[in-house]
Amino acid sequence: MTSLMIYPGIDGLCGVTSSFDWIGAKYEEPANGQALRLKHVENRENGVLWLQYDVEKGCPE
Repeated sequence: MTSLMIYPGIDGLCGVTSSFDWIGAKYEEPANGQALRLKHVENRENGVLWLQYDVEKGCPE
């Protein structure tokens, strides 16, 4: 059995590979103090999952 867990965190750091990237100065942290909360999951064709998140202020619970 194989499994994959993805944590949808936003680091907001320039030059670090991630799902969400920031094009800006390295000292800026646009995602600081924000978190993603899963809103909806849809199972699409060919094993594709469509994950939709809301951006919230504060740390994840």
